[in-house]
Amino acid sequence: MINRSKKNILFLYIAEKDEISLGIGFLSSYVRLKKWDSELLVWNIISGPSPEGTQMVPVDDILKKIAQKAPACLCISIMSLNMPYIHTLLNRIQNYYDGPIIVGGYHVIAAPEEFWNYDTVDAIIIGDGEKPLVHFLEAVSKSQDAYGIKGLWGKRGRFFSNNWRGEHWYVKNLNEYPYLDYELFHKIKQISKRENVFFSPAKQTLSIMPAISGRGCPYRCTYCSNSVRMSKYPNLKEYLRKYDPFTFVSYLKRYVDQYDIQFLDFLDELFIYDKFWIKEFVTEYKKAISLPFSAQVHLNYLDEELCSIMRECGWMLAAFGLECGDETYRKHYLKRQMSNDFIKQQVKILQKNSIFTVSYNMMGMPHETEKTLRATIELNKKIKPDLAMHFYWQPLPNTELTQLAIKDGLIPTFHAYNINTICNFGSPSILTNSELVKKYYSEFANLPFSLQSRAQDKLMENLHQAVHRWLTTKR
Repeated sequence: MINRSKKNILFLYIAEKDEISLGIGFLSSYVRLKKWDSELLVWNIISGPSPEGTQMVPVDDILKKIAQKAPACLCISIMSLNMPYIHTLLNRIQNYYDGPIIVGGYHVIAAPEEFWNYDTVDAIIIGDGEKPLVHFLEAVSKSQDAYGIKGLWGKRGRFFSNNWRGEHWYVKNLNEYPYLDYELFHKIKQISKRENVFFSPAKQTLSIMPAISGRGCPYRCTYCSNSVRMSKYPNLKEYLRKYDPFTFVSYLKRYVDQYDIQFLDFLDELFIYDKFWIKEFVTEYKKAISLPFSAQVHLNYLDEELCSIMRECGWMLAAFGLECGDETYRKHYLKRQMSNDFIKQQVKILQKNSIFTVSYNMMGMPHETEKTLRATIELNKKIKPDLAMHFYWQPLPNTELTQLAIKDGLIPTFHAYNINTICNFGSPSILTNSELVKKYYSEFANLPFSLQSRAQDKLMENLHQAVHRWLTTKR
């Protein structure tokens, strides 16, 4: 029986280590502003120092915890790689919980139709979720019809008078909404004690806090769900949103002091696309915080001036996508318009400014050959990043590269949506050349700057030393 007088919202997401769900953090801040209580349940899929020692928290344990908490509403954030686990939970949850269930997150936004057939899903958030979630909570608590709420989909039933597929809703001005609710995560494990899943060193020796300065990325890379999300906005300007620098730094200052942070990890898909914003940010950041930080970048936006001014206020690590070392393949299939010479030139700018470098790489993409796989290895050897992370390509739903793979018969039509085979970091998604891909994947793993070679431990050691020099001499 649904208790409509309760005001406790339970957020659920899946994590490998201590990663924070940014989306849930923003939603929690907003529902609390609207006088709802929020709690958090993290389903740890991987726990253990090595793949051989990893274990999954049983779904029965998660279901029992949901039953014990008996929230007014269960809100689940879903990533594509975690869909097999969520499928199991949704198919069994009716025996443990009878309240409203609402789903959101990147996978839901990319493939909302997939959740229409789950009897246990009551509402689907198809974009930003702040107002749609609160409007749904208010409707349920007052026994009102949720039909007509913008930003939601819902089937005719106990909360919707008829089938409803609302228009996309999004936050237009981030400054009008509260920032990330770090306290929600801090209650489970201290922010300063959390292991950073990005670095994944054997021993983390810095207190690192993740942060984000805005939403959206200007690129339409064919393998990324960003292009799917961007298509729902009127134009690129509406999609790219940043906090004003003063407001953003004010938020950061509060939490840096509260949680005794030494290093900030900016998780924006592309932190540096607005140079004017960066210059204003640097001015405010140097005055109020001046802590070392990392940022994800696109090499097209780098230049000497930007590196210099950001380095002066604490920039120490840059992460960027190479994806494939064959520039013809990269341009044609991935829509990444950079030559290898340009990549090498831009990485040298970072290294000249003493910024640690991390490259992202994929293997096993549609129509890859021995030539393209070899090129990825050789390009990384030439740029010599401090850490090179390589993954098997994952067919994310409705992305251009996934649709190409389906069209060309490389993966079956259902593969991008089938919950048992949707994505798997442990093996190639395309079977026709899987042995060739595995061969080069293993060769990459033996490079001195790879994860398997524990380059992240050396990076952590060097970063630790650089941060403490900075804190001692410059802050």
